Amino acid sequence: PHKDTFYAIDTKVTITCNANTKVIGEIKWYTKEGETEKEVVEEAGVLEIEIGENEATGNSYAELIFVSATKDDSKTYLCEVEEIKSSEIAIAFYPVVTKSEPVSALEGQPVTMTCSAPEGAAVTFYMGEEKLTDDGEEETFTKKEKSTDWTLR
Repeated sequence: PHKDTFYAIDTKVTITCNANTKVIGEIKWYTKEGETEKEVVEEAGVLEIEIGENEATGNSYAELIFVSATKDDSKTYLCEVEEIKSSEIAIAFYPVVTKSEPVSALEGQPVTMTCSAPEGAAVTFYMGEEKLTDDGEEETFTKKEKSTDWTLR
């Protein structure tokens, strides 16, 4: 596996542990928090483990499949083949944010910008490099100086 890998939340993600031989025993996946390792347990439709054999080489592999990844799946993982542990892979799942197309307006005219983000995500609007402030009414933001350069980051 690769170290420090990032994936989008709500997507199907597969990480693979490849053995350099045909494995007679088990291949297991673990999460690691500090020095504590915990075996990963399959949960149908959520987290699956598939064990197989590479047709070309005959070597064994184990896939850890996140059916629909969540932020809680962001952990450090490693696999174990015949009591030999792999290198660790830190996986982070991030939310997908969609935004409206760039807009421009005449001074004094209202502007509507939309942003869709997962529940609980913090959304911040910027104009250029300056953070816009929330006035507390229906998620509206105000900017006191005139400008038509609005950016959502």
